[in-house]
Amino acid sequence: MSAVTVRAPGKVNLQLDVGPLGVDGYHPLATVFQAVELYEVVTATPRDDNALRVTVEAPRGLGIDVDAVPTGPENLVVRAAVALRDAYGVDAGADLHIVKGVPVAGGMAGGSADAAAAILACAEAWEMGLSRAEARRGRGLHRRRCALCTARTHRGGPGARRRPVSRDDPW
Repeated sequence: MSAVTVRAPGKVNLQLDVGPLGVDGYHPLATVFQAVELYEVVTATPRDDNALRVTVEAPRGLGIDVDAVPTGPENLVVRAAVALRDAYGVDAGADLHIVKGVPVAGGMAGGSADAAAAILACAEAWEMGLSRAEARRGRGLHRRRCALCTARTHRGGPGARRRPVSRDDPW
């Protein structure tokens, strides 16, 4: 097993409609968002135990406050890795290193991008044998927080209901 690195973009909301709180504790969303060229990079290095350890850095000059990023169980990377382990019955650990390129608490889904990247990186680092499509679907494991984009602009609701926007879509 070796380290696996995944890069995921931040995003900005071009439209966000929020409905009333549902019984699941979440609000239904209708959104259009645009991926931006600010990236989160997550590296998962397998461990011999089942611990999940998080370290965070940011390139100099971006003004990103890495001290504002939690490194414990509340971190979305840890929560995503735990959800992946639980869903597939995996007993593995990882050192999870985050290189922040999206501003912290800027509303650009940096934490969600981290979580999505962690699912992909951990699935590969743990040699789970998931196809890339299965791992991408796995982002739904972490509820609605993962915003890994494979196209530049998406619309729709949370999780798997998102779809790329084509230039033929009605606005």
